Amino acid sequence: MSDFIIENGILKDYTGAGGNIVIPGNVTQIGQGAFHYDRAITGVTVPRGVKEIGKLAFLECRNLKAVTLPEGLLTIGSCAFEWCTSLQSIAIPDSVTELGFGFDGCTSLKSFKLGRGITIFRGGLMRCSSLETFEIPDSVTELLVGAFTDCPSLRSVKIGRGVRELDVDVFMDCPLLREVTVSQSCKILGTPPPAWKIVRR
Repeated sequence: MSDFIIENGILKDYTGAGGNIVIPGNVTQIGQGAFHYDRAITGVTVPRGVKEIGKLAFLECRNLKAVTLPEGLLTIGSCAFEWCTSLQSIAIPDSVTELGFGFDGCTSLKSFKLGRGITIFRGGLMRCSSLETFEIPDSVTELLVGAFTDCPSLRSVKIGRGVRELDVDVFMDCPLLREVTVSQSCKILGTPPPAWKIVRR
């Protein structure tokens, strides 16, 4: 009997023992809450062919340390990886065009690579207490206020040339943030904290 419950290409549920799992190749969508609260999963490989990771898909999978996402993935839903407190790194493929508030509370996350398919970065990195640096690609044109709220280890951010306006409240409660790199034409909205060094490129 399969550990995966799949209906019309949608992975609805997982009933296996956990560990490092590989999602079957006939899956095109990981359904809402398919793995949520599963504390036995330590690694996930998502195959090519999966176009969408639904809302809450891996919510509070607190022992999940590694996730491999494929090129061709289009959407990562809200809260998809929220409070995955052991997750250490993630790379978002360039094919992803929609990224929800997916990674709040990932307290072990140190490396987050954002793909070049995103134009509006809504956030989803709130309370990522281990994140020290971040780079926004040139494809992004808008950063929403609060996107990096309560990231106490964040020290430097490099923002791509597509962002024309930066509200200082994008980085609320980031006490160690010192260096913010922006384009020559980027307009700063609000008053930057005295500790900030604004680097123009």
